[in-house]
Amino acid sequence: MVPPKGFRRAHLGVSPGTWSDDGAQALVLLDSLLSRSGLELTHFADGLRRWLHEGFYAVGGQVFDVGIQTSKAINRLAQGVPPEQAGPCEEGNNGNGSLMRVLPLALWHQGPDEELAILAGRQSLPTHGHPRSQVACAFYCLWARATLAGQADAWAWADGRLRELGAAAGLPSNEIELVLDPAHAAKAGGTGYVVDCLWSARQAVETTGDFRECIRRAVAFGHDTDTTAAVAGGIAGLRHGFKGIPSTWRDGLLGVGLYQPLLDGLLKRRLPARPVDVAVKTSASHPIRVATLKAGAGRIGVTFCPGKKQRNAISGAWDRDLATDLAALGSWGARHLVTLIEDHEFVELQVEDLPQQAAAHGMRWHHLPIVDEQAPDRRFEQAWRAVCPQLLEALRTGDGIIVHCKGGLGRAGTVAAKLLMAALPDVEPAEAMARVRAVRRNAIETRVQEIYLHTQR
Repeated sequence: MVPPKGFRRAHLGVSPGTWSDDGAQALVLLDSLLSRSGLELTHFADGLRRWLHEGFYAVGGQVFDVGIQTSKAINRLAQGVPPEQAGPCEEGNNGNGSLMRVLPLALWHQGPDEELAILAGRQSLPTHGHPRSQVACAFYCLWARATLAGQADAWAWADGRLRELGAAAGLPSNEIELVLDPAHAAKAGGTGYVVDCLWSARQAVETTGDFRECIRRAVAFGHDTDTTAAVAGGIAGLRHGFKGIPSTWRDGLLGVGLYQPLLDGLLKRRLPARPVDVAVKTSASHPIRVATLKAGAGRIGVTFCPGKKQRNAISGAWDRDLATDLAALGSWGARHLVTLIEDHEFVELQVEDLPQQAAAHGMRWHHLPIVDEQAPDRRFEQAWRAVCPQLLEALRTGDGIIVHCKGGLGRAGTVAAKLLMAALPDVEPAEAMARVRAVRRNAIETRVQEIYLHTQR
């Protein structure tokens, strides 16, 4: 842990055993995953902001190293730019800042490979928006998963798996081909370019026989030494295990009060589950409920995503049947189904065939995606101009309209209040929110959603 004599240090005032931006951002990600039981991008992005501006998960609260691109992106987050748009997305903005922190996701996640790849790409967005960075993060998580599973050639397995998943995970095939091009192996140099960092890490892992030598090899590249070592060290740690890390390095690590509670939480999550989870909510054990608002001759219903499957939701585990839930909504009187989840959430919740199933149950389906925890944006408003007249006509003729997001609170409550005001011009925003909350407690979850509704009159 102590640098050898003659080693040129970049931060002379920093004590050995202190992690840099790599470790801090990884802990921020793990904290968010554990506290929110999933990747909630707004929560994670706020953690990044707190790290840079407040020293969140930095040893001693001191931030001494941050990449230029990451710093600019986090400052954009602080200015209110949505996390999906904060990270620069030009080709020249492919530093290794999102790759260096993504390992906790691979350790926390226990679902399908496709979902892991999608989430790995999404966590990149607040600081690194280009698809190349997303591909690198997705590949690294698959590489880590294969290593943890004891695959003989984890890199080759991850290579093949990512090529299979590319389109389904929303990752461009040309970027996958570029990142996985074997020609990079001969040019590995330990730089801050995300592709070079990935291949340099591979060389450090595969040309050494233990954890210590892997880290030394990574540092020997020069250039972006801490990040190359972090990326290589993540895989080496999985390969050689806890006892493979030199005890003097482990004992010399500072900030135990910061990382130990997170490691305990992660280990608790990774413990084998019971054979039967009696707490799982199914369509049979927990029939879908609809919070109903009268709107003239018609009705507006607010609920969660029908058919959703979530193993680790804040509200518990869900394993619902889409056809059963849609049949129940049809019995309620639904003739229109307004879906507010984003494209990636169809995969996460395993409801990819929702549009076809809704049509089969006699419902007109409208997709108006909104970012989780956020208010409707320009994309929504453009689609709303075409959809709203159809919904108002449906209410006028006495039809039922179901509005849903993932959990049936924030986005669904916001749009239900918006539709209620459109149907009943005399209803003011405060009253609309009160009516929604009277039938769906805790609906309209965030301040930004409340502010948005107050602008609708």
